[in-house]
Amino acid sequence: FLVSLASQPATAADPPRDNSIIVHNGTGFHFPTSVAGFTRNSLQLFNNAGTNIDVSYTSLTAGSPVAVTVYVMPAPPIELRGSYAASEAAQAKACDERFAAMDKRITSAHPGARQLVSGSIKSPTTLFTGTGRQVIYDYEDMFYGQKQMLRSETDLYCYVNGDWLVAFRSTSPVAVDYAPKLTAFMQGLAWPAPGSGKSLPASN
Repeated sequence: FLVSLASQPATAADPPRDNSIIVHNGTGFHFPTSVAGFTRNSLQLFNNAGTNIDVSYTSLTAGSPVAVTVYVMPAPPIELRGSYAASEAAQAKACDERFAAMDKRITSAHPGARQLVSGSIKSPTTLFTGTGRQVIYDYEDMFYGQKQMLRSETDLYCYVNGDWLVAFRSTSPVAVDYAPKLTAFMQGLAWPAPGSGKSLPASN
């Protein structure tokens, strides 16, 4: 397994205990019960190996609720042939394609969504030096029992520790200044040092 709860392996049938730390061993990411004022809500595994997961957090401060989901998944495999520049270009192309697919899922689920921002974004940590992709939308949907206009930001970072994609998706009412809270969360989450974690098994 590539996901652990403290020293115990996690499966879809073994949800995290309230006080446990979720560890994605592939990247070395740790997901504690709380980060920068956000409380962990759930862990979802998308395969039996635990290589593809999401972990959700919420900050329900009165008047400024924000929900954040962190996605960790295998990056598309790239054959590292030729020059370093050619390998980087291949990774960038694969990252753009994955980001376009994530973007399409948002617009498919919310056909009336209005795009506000689409472009690159700096890494929130010195432990990952790559550039991320960002898109921000406004759309109407239910949020904690109330239908309202929401603002959704997706940030994708590719080839973290070589083999992994890490994405953050935040959602909040449009009137909420969510950006400082999201930044604090992304910086408060302990990013793994380069070389930590485990390489992706060839079968995955």
